[in-house]
Amino acid sequence: MIGGDGEGPTLDGSDGPMAARMSDSGGSRLSSLALLMGIALLIGVAAPFVQFEVERLLFSMDASAAVALRFRLEETAAWWGGRPVYAEHAHAVYPPHAYLLLRALVVDTSMGVARWAWATQLAALVGMACLLFARWGQQEDPMRRLFTAMVPLLVGATWQGVGSGQLHYLPMAAGAGAVWLVAGRDRMSLGRDAEAAALMVLALMKPSSSLPLLILFGVLAGRGRPLALVAGILGLSTLMAAGLQPDSVFALISDYLGRASTESTHGALPLGVTLGLLALFGVWATLRRSSDRLALVAVACVVARLAVVHPPHDDVLMLPALLVLLQAAPKHRAARVLLVLSVLLMALPGPPVLSEALMDTVRRALSWVYIADGAVVVWLVERRSATPAP
Repeated sequence: MIGGDGEGPTLDGSDGPMAARMSDSGGSRLSSLALLMGIALLIGVAAPFVQFEVERLLFSMDASAAVALRFRLEETAAWWGGRPVYAEHAHAVYPPHAYLLLRALVVDTSMGVARWAWATQLAALVGMACLLFARWGQQEDPMRRLFTAMVPLLVGATWQGVGSGQLHYLPMAAGAGAVWLVAGRDRMSLGRDAEAAALMVLALMKPSSSLPLLILFGVLAGRGRPLALVAGILGLSTLMAAGLQPDSVFALISDYLGRASTESTHGALPLGVTLGLLALFGVWATLRRSSDRLALVAVACVVARLAVVHPPHDDVLMLPALLVLLQAAPKHRAARVLLVLSVLLMALPGPPVLSEALMDTVRRALSWVYIADGAVVVWLVERRSATPAP
């Protein structure tokens, strides 16, 4: 039957339903095979770098191995020992309350125990990120779901911070979790607000990564109690931490702000531009507060990545944006192109696998790609907001 429900060519010369299904099936198999080959290639490129960084964190005795973790251990031991940390330790760039929390995170101030404790929390956070990508990536094909789940593992920034023992995953994860809790659609209890506030205080161990998330937290809370709890927990933990130091709490905060401003001025945006970007984000988030939470978190993390100059390991802030692009990729070409470009560039291992000159070129290109990622996520939010509900 021509042009009807039967098989065979249609009236306009196109293939019939059976041929279309066979074509779709063949294309799907070829696509899955190509994706599997791409995954294998990325794993082959990343595997030596991953092994190198994990060994640096856990076993290497080199001076640069787990250096950031060693600094945190020395600073935490000095803080709890009552010695003036900001005066004695040039690398002490964390706020006072962070040294109260770091004591719990590192479990023990001996390097051997701390290395494994640090590796355990990192493995848990990266594993959680992989599960969230697999669950929220919205991929039906098994190969695509496998690729989606592996994105956090393939991103070089995940591993660039591992070998030196950086605090790069925890602030983003805690801040995103706080926003997720406080923006829940169900009725909020005091206990749930307290959990969200505690996560936000944990994220504020690294304000350069979490300040936009704090702004989003305040916008989505829509009420004063969560912010009051953040202020209360932060204030109490700061006072408790200050009680371990010889200086007053005001002197400690002054010392921290001076150290943090010095650390963040090299190559940074002018202060007015940074504040303007944060204010613009706050206004936009307020206008779009009813939009998808993941997209809002993604934009907050992009703002955090672009507003302050970060080392390469803080590129993990782009992971929420990659997840949004994954969700949008089946329907939007721009999302597909940027997703592939972002993952390919972010999957490149850093030194010593690649030369510093090549990595400088990649990092400059990534800065523009991150701006484009953020712009596309904002465009997706605006597009959904402009589409009338059915």
